[in-house]
Amino acid sequence: MINIPKNILIQLTEFEVVVGRAIGERRSGYNRSQNVKDQKRDNKRTGVEIDILGAQAELAFYKLIDKFPVGPFMTDRVMSKKNKSDIGDVVIDGFTIDIKATEHKNGKLIAKKSFESNCIDIYGLMIKENEDMFSFRGFFPAKELLVESRIGVLGKYVNRPCFIATQEELYDYETCMKKMLDKAS
Repeated sequence: MINIPKNILIQLTEFEVVVGRAIGERRSGYNRSQNVKDQKRDNKRTGVEIDILGAQAELAFYKLIDKFPVGPFMTDRVMSKKNKSDIGDVVIDGFTIDIKATEHKNGKLIAKKSFESNCIDIYGLMIKENEDMFSFRGFFPAKELLVESRIGVLGKYVNRPCFIATQEELYDYETCMKKMLDKAS
């Protein structure tokens, strides 16, 4: 098992920033062409901006784990948690991981309310510090996040109910895996 620490900085190269932007723009355009409803949670930014942030954050995570982006990162297909075709952003040790991203320094890990019946095992939170710098804040098991007691509304910019975990509650990978394996036994 690899260990991925929490609260670690990842700097993208200028090329990686451009690639992340291009992939985010492509995803946004493709999804709109397939009539996929924009599920943005931030009323302050456009859907394209959020898709770019997500792609760059995923790219930063791949860089953190020293792997080349493959699978869902590079595909042009609509993936849905509802019909279980969304396998997350990366698979490590057989577990699916969905990387969430925000530009808010004190941002929280959130998942939309309809994710209750998904196939994601672990969520991770990436904070965009500036144009090329990301901070990976940690992991949280889906089984602990997607519970009734974690439903809330963040307020001003995220005005729909969602599952919420604070940065202080997030784990490094090894601790997250131990919590998941302890719950499974």
